[in-house]
Amino acid sequence: MDQQIPTSGPAPSPAPAPPTVAPPAPAPLPPIQAPIPQAPPPPPPAPAPQPEVQTPPTPPAPPVQKSSSPWPWIVGGCLLVVILIIVAVVGLGWWGIREAKKEINNRVDKYEPALDGVRENVDKINKEAEEWEKESREFRESMPNPEELEKEFQIAPGKI
Repeated sequence: MDQQIPTSGPAPSPAPAPPTVAPPAPAPLPPIQAPIPQAPPPPPPAPAPQPEVQTPPTPPAPPVQKSSSPWPWIVGGCLLVVILIIVAVVGLGWWGIREAKKEINNRVDKYEPALDGVRENVDKINKEAEEWEKESREFRESMPNPEELEKEFQIAPGKI
């Protein structure tokens, strides 16, 4: 009752397994041998003798200086900073004074016409003050003397 389904062509056969190949055996190591000493190279040929040439004597080498202390460099750097600060302060002061003088001159020129008006007002005020002083003096002179009033009204002294 198994029915086979007809297929076209022959049935595929399973793929054959690849043949197994054994890995090659490692090559044997050569035996360890001590290095063979070699003869030293022959010395170089001697230079040909040269005629003697008189050379001037070489000057003696300058004495080797020991390292210097870092303190002079530190002090010099600090002095340089101080000098730069002083120059900056003097420069800013000079510039500030120059600008202040300019501003003062500008303000004097600006307010000078107003000074004439102030002078006129001061003169008017002085004249008015003199008039008030004159009127005050006249008023005081026109008032009766308090001592004379006591006598006139027969008032006991000290009760006024």
